[in-house]
Amino acid sequence: MPNRKEHIKSGGWTGAGALMFLNLIAQAERKRQDPTYQFNFVECAGLGILGYGGGAIGAQLPDIFEPANHPGHRDFFHSIAFGTLAMLGAKKLNDNPAVSNGVKMVVNTGTLGYLSHLVMDGGTPAGLPIV
Repeated sequence: MPNRKEHIKSGGWTGAGALMFLNLIAQAERKRQDPTYQFNFVECAGLGILGYGGGAIGAQLPDIFEPANHPGHRDFFHSIAFGTLAMLGAKKLNDNPAVSNGVKMVVNTGTLGYLSHLVMDGGTPAGLPIV
């Protein structure tokens, strides 16, 4: 069964990987539009650090809401339904032009971290509830 440290690492690397991948795509587009553009490693690394932090925090939330030593562990906040609601909430936030890109990045990496926690727990014998 995954422990807190494993959840933090998994969520962190999920968030970091996502932001760095998206940054690579954005920088490739900049290069396509301007062939003189030089790849910015500092920008990519900085976003990786931000993504790691957001993902690591998000990965801890299920066990903050429903601690492992609590009788309600793996109830609603560890469910497939809540994971779906988290994704829908992140999508709604991303569709809102009034929300800054910084806030979107933090919420998206936190959501990815949360989902990584659910995926890891879902792979255990206890699995995840649907609701």
